[in-house]
Amino acid sequence: GASPDDRDIADVTVVRRGLAVAAPDVFLRTGIEPLDDALGGGLPKAALSKIHGVETREAGAVAGFALSLAGLILTRQPGLPVLWVGTSEIFREAGFPYAGGLRSLFGIA
Repeated sequence: GASPDDRDIADVTVVRRGLAVAAPDVFLRTGIEPLDDALGGGLPKAALSKIHGVETREAGAVAGFALSLAGLILTRQPGLPVLWVGTSEIFREAGFPYAGGLRSLFGIA
């Protein structure tokens, strides 16, 4: 596989919010300062966020990261809905998240 240095830089996108000032509660801060800074203050709460890896073999790590973020959101605001969207290719290769693990590891019921 290609190393990170060999990958096409055009595939990497970071959204910046320019000079706009938003209320502090508009974003979910992850607690990881470099990530929150790169995201312009954290993940936007009132939006869909696309999280994916470059290669299919990264699906487990990507799913774990996304589920950790969903768990973080749900600890702060219990009962919110979580929409999990994946491609048939990813589900065929990596499977679906395990329900028992969602509850025990991420607090998602």
